[in-house]
Amino acid sequence: MACPMSQELRGLLPEFVVELEAALRAAGHLQLAGELQGAKLERWTFDPSFDAAYLYVSVGRDLNVVERNVIGGKHGETIPVKHRYSVNIDTDNFGCLCGIEVLDGQELAKELGGTMAPQ
Repeated sequence: MACPMSQELRGLLPEFVVELEAALRAAGHLQLAGELQGAKLERWTFDPSFDAAYLYVSVGRDLNVVERNVIGGKHGETIPVKHRYSVNIDTDNFGCLCGIEVLDGQELAKELGGTMAPQ
């Protein structure tokens, strides 16, 4: 669901974010760990048939004119992360955090369900 105002992911899911930051740092993904600290949840989805949640996040980095008009934002890569949930981090073509896929995500969806509805 699109939020009227995006909310900091850290405030919504503090334990999840701390664990994910630690896992990213341990795997050498320092930039992504840093971006996660200020990431805002724009919206999220949950597919009960796959028990999978997807968190659409923004990290506050605006594209410059060339990036926006010539290159454009696209999917970059998907990075699997060792976490108590099965987590995959999606980056854009500039290497910035843009989404978090959480398999076995029913518990996480329940946590989020109290603050904002999925789309």
